Amino acid sequence: MNGRKIRLLVNAVPLTNIGTGISRYLSCLYASMEKLFEGQLEISYFDGCKLHKRIPNGPVDLGKWTAQVDLFWRLPAFSALSIRLAVQFYRELLFRRAATGHDLYHEAAFF
Repeated sequence: MNGRKIRLLVNAVPLTNIGTGISRYLSCLYASMEKLFEGQLEISYFDGCKLHKRIPNGPVDLGKWTAQVDLFWRLPAFSALSIRLAVQFYRELLFRRAATGHDLYHEAAFF
């Protein structure tokens, strides 16, 4: 290695939700990688809006998060789909800006 850190970008959107299998996998994987490759890797976590240098945590207020998810599932299908597509498009725009300058990207096949 030429002394330059490898810049790794991780899709951390699953980590911003309640702890499921994929979020636990990502948390354990990158906690281990940060320890094993300290000084060799510069890991950035994209949470759907911005980059973080540390692994993001799930929702602080689980009751509020659950209420928002419940409300979303009560919407008519067309409205829910429209919202989801708009959010995804916005996240893609933010991601393109955030991804600049990274060497590798890890997508956990969340969707």
